[in-house]
Amino acid sequence: MIRYSIIIPTFNNWKAIKRVVQGVLLQIKDAADVELIVVDSSDDGTTEKLRESFHRFTLIRPKKRLLPGPARNMGVSKAAGDILIFLDGDCLPDRGWLMGFRTAVAQLGKSIVCGSVDLDEPSDLSQFMEYVICKLPENSRMPRGRHRFIITANMMIQKKDFLKTGGFGESDSANDAEMDVARQRSGMDIFFEPAARVFHIHPCGWKYHITKLYRVGQEQFELMRSLKGYRVGRWMVRLFPVVFIVRWLRITWFLLRIRPRWVGRYLSIQPMLWTGLLAHQAGLWRGLFKMILYR
Repeated sequence: MIRYSIIIPTFNNWKAIKRVVQGVLLQIKDAADVELIVVDSSDDGTTEKLRESFHRFTLIRPKKRLLPGPARNMGVSKAAGDILIFLDGDCLPDRGWLMGFRTAVAQLGKSIVCGSVDLDEPSDLSQFMEYVICKLPENSRMPRGRHRFIITANMMIQKKDFLKTGGFGESDSANDAEMDVARQRSGMDIFFEPAARVFHIHPCGWKYHITKLYRVGQEQFELMRSLKGYRVGRWMVRLFPVVFIVRWLRITWFLLRIRPRWVGRYLSIQPMLWTGLLAHQAGLWRGLFKMILYR
């Protein structure tokens, strides 16, 4: 009987999804209570490669391109398990990943369980920069227990509780914020299980990461307008540039606390780190100006 449904969305990323699916299948090969569902919107041949390379998983092919949130929702509609595990298509599971989630099952019902996200090594400086800006509080060095932020890239939730939240929204890069507001409305906490660890496979290139941070800023502003419970983003706009400096101080504090050996690399990326933070803030401000101009 299927108890766990692992759902992975992907789009045009064969290099990463190949490693991720292979890593998951190795962990579930002797487990009769786990199914793997991959929702693939690719148009670059990834779907065919998945069919040819792997077995013992369900491959869903949407009729059109789906963003991560709607793709996850489609996976849920086909899931047989009463416990859902969401894993991003660029997050490689560690050997003890599934066991880490199994040990935290008792937390479900009152909480959503989120696993840790570490940086896939070796990495270049552009990948390192995006990780410290976006993922550092999700590192496996963080303590097990109650957590402040949801991690949709690597999370477990009861199916009945997921349905209560209304599912994932339509945004490309702000699913965490959307789901965080939805889980607050549903009265659920977040439990962090560092043993359920994945390694995030970041793309290379400064231009890619700076552009992404700018886009995320714009999406977060749209969420601020529509989600009354999303207070963090509102303060990021209102208190600029104070919050900009606070964010840098917070990143620095986190890094010194949990990854002090990264200090050398961290110092070397300071110019691009500040550029990335400014790009994100610029995205927020563009959203504000668009609202003023078109309302």
